[in-house]
Amino acid sequence: MQSIQQTGFEIMFQSRAFSHLTQFSRAQDGAVTVDWIVLTAALAMMGLGAAFYVTSSVPQVAENMQTYMENVEVGG
Repeated sequence: MQSIQQTGFEIMFQSRAFSHLTQFSRAQDGAVTVDWIVLTAALAMMGLGAAFYVTSSVPQVAENMQTYMENVEVGG
């Protein structure tokens, strides 16, 4: 005679909630949205990186330009 008791895993696999969860995990709906969000976030991070690079380089370039302009003789 077989045991009537079921384990927790057997009950979970037979439940409707688990069935819905399985269907949700296999669905492709919204995949394009997720891809778009990831690409947009990557582009935003690249933009922030470029902005940081430019803003950190500007003071040194301005100082070099000032030094050059102070040493240029005008009107010969």
